[in-house]
This record gives sequence, structure tokens and C-alpha cells, in this order.
Amino acid sequence: MANRYYVARGEQEYGPFTSADLRAMAARGKIEPTDAIWPEGSDQRIPAARVKHLFPESTEPAMEPAPNDPVGDDSGSSETAYMSGDGSEDTSTMPAVEPPPFAEEAPPKPAVKERPKRVISIKGGILCSQDGKHVQFKGKCTKCGYEAQGRSTLAIRQGPMKVNFFCRKCRKGRLIEMVGIN
Repeated sequence: MANRYYVARGEQEYGPFTSADLRAMAARGKIEPTDAIWPEGSDQRIPAARVKHLFPESTEPAMEPAPNDPVGDDSGSSETAYMSGDGSEDTSTMPAVEPPPFAEEAPPKPAVKERPKRVISIKGGILCSQDGKHVQFKGKCTKCGYEAQGRSTLAIRQGPMKVNFFCRKCRKGRLIEMVGIN
């Protein structure tokens, strides 16, 4: 048996309807985004605007509902009367379509695992270690060959990275250049 749903506008409740009936009524403008919809056997009401695939995604204006018929026929059958543009009724049968999932919110997206980053080249320094997020390095003067005693740590970024280093032997500031990739 297909899932059945109820619709409420204000204090009035209508239904049960199949999901195909709901989509057809929404396409004709008989269901408004502010109406409440809930599945049979549930008390949790959801605004119609939050039901996936309920309203058509076209930009055409919906047809006006028939007078004295705020939501639609509550017979519960899959054969529903539709008002055509000239005011006559068309009693065609809705095609059998599997109902879309009746969801309140989109499911959470899976967490994207961050790829480890790497330093692929270094100039003016010595690469000591890297863990995919940080790089440890020492400064080494390109002129005199002086090597700094301590290590420095830097977060790896994509592209060129520049760090200043003071050479004690030359008594000048030098530049360490590294290139990082994802």
C-alpha cells in the first residue's frame, strides 16, 4: 500500500492523499508552501515548503484552485478531478510514481577528509619533517652555509611560502622559500 499523507490549512484538515496526489495538487496551486503536511500515523507536521519534490520547479504560475475547494478532493483515490483552463473537469489518472522520501531536512553531507599537504621544495633551509599539516625546518644560509641550531614549525599552505631567517655568521637576514601542495 502506498504511503498516505494529510494536509492542513489553518484549522481544516484534508486527506488522506498519495504522494502523487500531493504533487498534482501542489502543481495546480491547491497546496501552498505554508500548509502543513504529515504522513498517516504521525503527529509531526511539516511545512509543505520543506517537503522535497513537492512543488514543481518550473517558473509557470500555478492554476487557481476551484471555488469552494481549498485543498482538493478528499476521496483518497488516485483518480483526481483536475480543473482545466476552460473550467471543465479532466478526470485523468495520475501515473504510478514511487513517492519521494518525505524528509524534513537534507541529510548531513559526509565530512570531507582533508588531504595531507606536503612541502615539495625548500630553498635557504633544510627540511626536517612534515606531518601533512605542518612542516619543521632549519634555516641554512645560501652564501656562507651557516646552519641554524633550532627548528621552526610552519603550517603548510598551497603555493609559495616565505620565512625570514637571520644568519649569525653573515649578520644578515636571509629568506627561506618553500612550496607546498595539497
